[in-house]
Amino acid sequence: MAVENFSFWIWLAAVLLIVGIGLGSMVRAYWGKESVVVIFPDPIATDPVPTLQPEAASRFQQACTAYRNGQYRQAIDQFTQAIQHDPDLAEAYHNRGRAIVNLRRIPEGIADLVKAGEIYSQQNNGAELTQLKQDLSVLKGQKDKATQG
Repeated sequence: MAVENFSFWIWLAAVLLIVGIGLGSMVRAYWGKESVVVIFPDPIATDPVPTLQPEAASRFQQACTAYRNGQYRQAIDQFTQAIQHDPDLAEAYHNRGRAIVNLRRIPEGIADLVKAGEIYSQQNNGAELTQLKQDLSVLKGQKDKATQG
């Protein structure tokens, strides 16, 4: 009887160890460096920030700093707050899309890039629209590489 209990506990410990390693690996892959592919190393930063909303400008600057430091999740949160204060701040959508893409959430990032393009078009902002088209072209190139390789 004691031998059977001992075997059960060894078996249970082995199963828990395997499950722990598996869960740990998944968490590390999601939150660790492996979950980031830096396609866009720098944000689109404008000085001054093209908004009349001081809180939006402040959040935008904080987001750009976080972005430059590779803190993409924090940058996304700050860009989102900037957008909440100024929904017409195309640069915030543009940068949020770039940060989201760097976290390998491509479709979600493309949605923000498209939204930025719509606002750039309404604002007749040709220079930023050209940059946005280049970003989308880079993403298309990444997709083409992935399908070929």
